[in-house]
Amino acid sequence: NFVMIRSHLLDSFAVIIYSFPAHYLGITDYLLIPAYAFIPRFIWPDKPIDISKDFARDYFNSNGLTAFAISTPADLYQHGGFIAVLFGLLIFGFLYRLSHEYLIRKNISKPLADRLPGLLFYIIVFVQFYLVYETALISGMTEFLKQLFFTSLLALFMQTRIISIGRKFENAATSGK
Repeated sequence: NFVMIRSHLLDSFAVIIYSFPAHYLGITDYLLIPAYAFIPRFIWPDKPIDISKDFARDYFNSNGLTAFAISTPADLYQHGGFIAVLFGLLIFGFLYRLSHEYLIRKNISKPLADRLPGLLFYIIVFVQFYLVYETALISGMTEFLKQLFFTSLLALFMQTRIISIGRKFENAATSGK
């Protein structure tokens, strides 16, 4: 139900289709996503603060804070038209399915102690996938890369700690201690 009531994001897509000029923005912004995520502002002082803020300024003539959000399909459209929407959402779905397959389905037969880091990682990845869809792709993917990096470090730490703790409990349970 929560996902279904978010259909208001279609309005940003409709506005862009209706009023966007014939030339597209291209993929340069997408290629810079890793740089946006990991190059600090003191090294890159002109780094854009919030690329999705341009949507309200360009389409609604709003210079202040606004509740108008651009969605991933709308952002893809303004960068490459319907072809970009089609391929971008196919890639998005493929990456989501790949993470589900690798983190959930492949590990279903393992003990919980071995699966727990992957489950935590999957929950965080799933939430980020959802949030990426509700924002401009550039902003969402920038945050996603940051989350992915720190979650990977956390999962690596958890994998070494939780597996060793889980094995201690399993050994204690089987030896009767």
